[in-house]
Amino acid sequence: MTTPNNRLEAARLQRRWSVEVASSKIGVSVNTYNRWERGLQVPQLETLDLLCRAFAMSPEELGFAHAISAKRRTSRRSPHKVHPMTEMVTSLPDLPAELLYHEQTTFVEAEVFEQTKRNLEHINVPQLLENEEISRKQAIALLISAPAAVLSVSQGSAMTILHPEESLALSSVNLPLCWQLYTEGGLLELAQVLPSYLAHLLQLAQQSSPYQAKAAALASQTLQLSALCSLHKLDFGTSLKQLQDACSYASLADNTNLLLATTLRLAELFLYLQRSQQSLTTYEEALHVSSHCTPLLQGSLFVQLAVVYAHYGEEEVALKYLELARQTFPQQPEEDSSFPFTQFHHTNLHLHEARVYLHLQQPQQASQALLRTDEASIMYQTPIYAEILLLKARIMLALEECDQTCRLLAEAVDAALHLGSHFYYQIASTLYNQAQLRWRHEKCIQAISELFDQEFPG
Repeated sequence: MTTPNNRLEAARLQRRWSVEVASSKIGVSVNTYNRWERGLQVPQLETLDLLCRAFAMSPEELGFAHAISAKRRTSRRSPHKVHPMTEMVTSLPDLPAELLYHEQTTFVEAEVFEQTKRNLEHINVPQLLENEEISRKQAIALLISAPAAVLSVSQGSAMTILHPEESLALSSVNLPLCWQLYTEGGLLELAQVLPSYLAHLLQLAQQSSPYQAKAAALASQTLQLSALCSLHKLDFGTSLKQLQDACSYASLADNTNLLLATTLRLAELFLYLQRSQQSLTTYEEALHVSSHCTPLLQGSLFVQLAVVYAHYGEEEVALKYLELARQTFPQQPEEDSSFPFTQFHHTNLHLHEARVYLHLQQPQQASQALLRTDEASIMYQTPIYAEILLLKARIMLALEECDQTCRLLAEAVDAALHLGSHFYYQIASTLYNQAQLRWRHEKCIQAISELFDQEFPG
């Protein structure tokens, strides 16, 4: 049984408007407006905004409080994952309707507030207020959450909130922050916001327009970040598809630097998946375009080629590419134009160098390569920190150092748990299994066994 909307009818009669006048002010048909007053239909959110503006009243005052409640319930049905190491905020106060629905505020803007609030729920706000300080990682997460909310609402709306030029500018500013958030260990926070950016950018990149190339370039970067997040969840199939799509959009953008960066990530993934020949083929294809790319990308390609040739035991070729990498890699990688979407530091160069020597069964040289990293500048509990721990554990395993291997594996597991990385945890588990076969009865092996006797939490 339907219930007539007496509040809407009363508001119209108070203004001495006919149904025809009211419907024309809102921009809908008389039949549609009649169905609202008779309780047979509820306006779409965008139309509800126009209705509220025409009457200068809130949805509640016009008898549509249930429409807002239904929208908010729908938005909150799918709980998001929270960081396993901290107590998260599950609710924030609603913005009062009287502040949302005055002459200068749209209903869509109200939804932006709601979306932003949901994006911020994984931030430990009480702790931040208590300490009166905020970490760099948390600050970046906060900065990129609000634009993601705007893009998310725009994507799901029939009404255009931002002009393409504005939304692309918003993404251009915030994607470098997304890369920074990844390097600083914000994998879980990043997973909250990337879908909003990606959906909007893909929509623009798939349309022929003056903005297509820029949107495609930004979409390629966002897909690369999404692929990294998928990799850490051990979702290799999704990660592979995202990187392949990232290559396609880099090509669409006609951006050679971006295409090479994406191709390097794809080749590295093939190596992780033990598809060594496919990895080598992909790296060799990258060589054909590398001469037109930045020194940072060229150096990155050379050192990764050194790793894959070392994997095949081709020492002479591997060392040749390693020397090329050293000669090509820029002294100040942060000043290279490709740095924002590669985040490839000297530390990454030394890590790959160590991998080359490990593949060549030269663990002492691998250890020496790691000594060249500036560990004092590496932030605790970040992806690069976890990779250093895992590589050190591999070196200690090769050097028959049981106690050191166990200590490093324990630290690596702690880092993996902190980051929420199933990927790093799996690598640590594989190394532990190798250590257990070698030193099954050693006390240090038994002491850390409980770290690997259960599934990765969450």
